[in-house]
Formats: sequence, structure tokens, C-alpha cells
Amino acid sequence: MNLIEKLDIGQKLYTRGYKNEVYIFEFAGPIGSGKTSTTNALYELLLECGFDKRFDLYKINEDITSDKTKSAIDKFYSGEKTVQAAEELENVICGTRIENLLNVLLNLNDSKPSIIISDRSLEEDIKFISNLESEIGQSVGLYNIRKNINNLLWDLSELFLHTIFYLNCGLNVALSRIRKRGRPNE
Repeated sequence: MNLIEKLDIGQKLYTRGYKNEVYIFEFAGPIGSGKTSTTNALYELLLECGFDKRFDLYKINEDITSDKTKSAIDKFYSGEKTVQAAEELENVICGTRIENLLNVLLNLNDSKPSIIISDRSLEEDIKFISNLESEIGQSVGLYNIRKNINNLLWDLSELFLHTIFYLNCGLNVALSRIRKRGRPNE
């Protein structure tokens, strides 16, 4: 999904319509705070407690392993951080996450309420883009990405029950987890 272009993502959601409630739970926090582990654990706990009998359960994990995402991350973190590399990084990471979320939202069974759990929050993307702009300067591409995300957040708040949980495990724990993963860019 190309977020650098102006999109009307909400139109697809409004047109589809929803018969039952949709709960979207997103986890936020610094790198190493346990967002993915918490998302996976919550999903498994809901299954163990039988929530899947009353709700359709969905889990969305951030794509950090695909070739496209790895390439954008490597390009951004190797050498000088340019506006073009920042736009590509955010367009790939945010675009993939939003595409995954939209795929779930547009293809819900809708015979019963749904719970969607994500290991990354859209609000964090906006904050990350703002931090990038303060470091490398503003650009039309980053502005458009941020605007598309803001528009989607508005639509989500109008149509669904959208909640963000912020995880803070402390600096020492986060650093320990980051070291264990061995991802140079973190």
C-alpha cells in the first residue's frame, strides 16, 4: 500500500459496514518492551479461555522479516539518513501494517463480534515520523504518510472500539531483550 499518495481508506470500511462490534487492541512501547510477546500471549490466553466461541479472534504482527521490509530498514540505517530513505522506510513498514489491518477488517466473518490484537500501534507510527522529521527534515511524502494514518485513526475511532496499551518494562530489561535479538538497527 502506497501511503505517500492520498488515500481514502475509510471509504472502504464505511461501505463494507459491520453487523457486530469490532475491538481493536494495539500494543505500544519502546523497542524491547515486549509488544510482540504480549500480543502472542494475550491471543493464546483468549483462545485458552474460550473467547473464540464468542468472538472471532485475529492477531496482526508487524512485518520486520520480509525482504521488502529488511531492505527498507537496511537502506535507512546504513550510511546517511536521507528523506528518500525515511519515506521508503515508513511507507513500507506503515503501509504493510495498514494493509494487514485492512485485510482483516474487510474480510471479517461478521457473524459474531471480533477482537483484533496488534503488536504495534498506529499512533506510534505518527510519533516515529515526527521524530524522523525533526532529525532529517520534513517532506511531502512523510506528511502524506502521517496524514493517511491520522485519517485512518479517525475512521477507526468512528467505527470500532480501538484501545492502545502502552508497555514499559524499563530501560535495563528492554536493552537486555534488544541485545538478545541481535538486530543491529535496534
